[in-house]
Amino acid sequence: MSRSRSLLFAVVVATSNCAGLLASPRGALAGPADEKAARTLFKDGNTLLEAGDFVGALDKFRAAYARWPNAKILLNTAAALRKLGRFAEAADTYAQWLADPAVDPARRDEVTTLLGGLDAGLARLRIPVSDPPRRVTVDGRTLPEETRELRVDPGAHVVIGEAPGSAPIVLKLELAAGESKDVEWLVAPAGPDLGAPAEPVSPLDQAAPPDDTLALAAARAQRPRLTARTWPTALTQRPVVLPHGMLDVRADVYLGMSPAYSYGRPSALAPQIFYGVTDALSVGITHRYGLCWGSDAEGCLKTYDDFTLDSLLSFWRGPGGNNAALHAGIEFAQLDPLLWLGLELGARAHFARGRLGAVVDPRLRIGLTAREEAGFREAVTLPLDLEVQVTPRLALTAQSQLSGPLDQFGDYYAFAAGGGLMFALSPRFDASLRLRFDNLRADAAYRTFELLLGFRL
Repeated sequence: MSRSRSLLFAVVVATSNCAGLLASPRGALAGPADEKAARTLFKDGNTLLEAGDFVGALDKFRAAYARWPNAKILLNTAAALRKLGRFAEAADTYAQWLADPAVDPARRDEVTTLLGGLDAGLARLRIPVSDPPRRVTVDGRTLPEETRELRVDPGAHVVIGEAPGSAPIVLKLELAAGESKDVEWLVAPAGPDLGAPAEPVSPLDQAAPPDDTLALAAARAQRPRLTARTWPTALTQRPVVLPHGMLDVRADVYLGMSPAYSYGRPSALAPQIFYGVTDALSVGITHRYGLCWGSDAEGCLKTYDDFTLDSLLSFWRGPGGNNAALHAGIEFAQLDPLLWLGLELGARAHFARGRLGAVVDPRLRIGLTAREEAGFREAVTLPLDLEVQVTPRLALTAQSQLSGPLDQFGDYYAFAAGGGLMFALSPRFDASLRLRFDNLRADAAYRTFELLLGFRL
């Protein structure tokens, strides 16, 4: 959905359309005074939403709905929640709208699509029926007794079950995007593995923890954040920029399969290391070849002869793996016998919808040294990666890339293409296998087999 269309949907029942609220039979149950007050609150909420005050807008919409439960108010409520990044609550609000018999049928497909996009990036908790019945609290919020399934954001959560005559059971749970987990009130202590049952904190204690301890535990889980343990296993759900404090290390092994004495890619070990300085900024070091070997005169001038100091600054995040960042770095393309130093600028974006994902990473390199002697001038790279999530841990990938000198791109561009698969062993480990044709424009015999190993901590 385009930005303009998203903004239009966010204020779907704006001031000019307030009269449409009369259509709801549920709204007709409110008295004239409540309806008038709700209209005023609704109009004020739309004004705040357009001005970017999403917290204020949410308060107005909820106050309006409390006075006059008209389904159309729910759409604006969900839009404000999305802008605030409270995607689980937004999804619940869209589901509430779809369940209302008075909604506009023409909008059902659009809202269903929005709900599906949100659900792809969320996790679910399933609450079992217990004997005796328990009062259940999730992250400090008490659930209605009839709740049996709950949408939650990926990350850490605290679930508390209380029954008369017994000590409260406090569970700390870690959930990844797309994961569903059953709450088990009586379980043995769990190991550190993410896939193990939830670890009980106090079900075996003789006395319940003090009330302030429970409140503190719940407060800490109010804003769950992404960590190496909760990194999405689904490739289509992964953000471009790392969360604060995460280290991502990748070892890319290239095995050149081109004919001897050709100008294909050499065999190489190219490490890629990134660190999340903040939730919006990642910095790292990357290599085109790194440690390389073979007789390729073009691709392997020296055993170790290139690296790039890289950075990514996030400027947009959406639900379900949609995000984008600005991209900048200093490239040391050759160290000996002549220093090739370049500035690299661009952007990287990840778009996902359901099981499909795409990564675009256009980059412009500006040569700073050896411009005349070696022709190290401006060059452009236009890569596109496509992803199909077959299972939560297995994805098929396809890659293509156009690259060449900016001033003579039409005469000297190269076209590479390839494909393979990625398997997430856990949120911390994954491995990819790919076969790449390095330049189909010149010769299909230029091929490279790639093994990519990733680790996060």
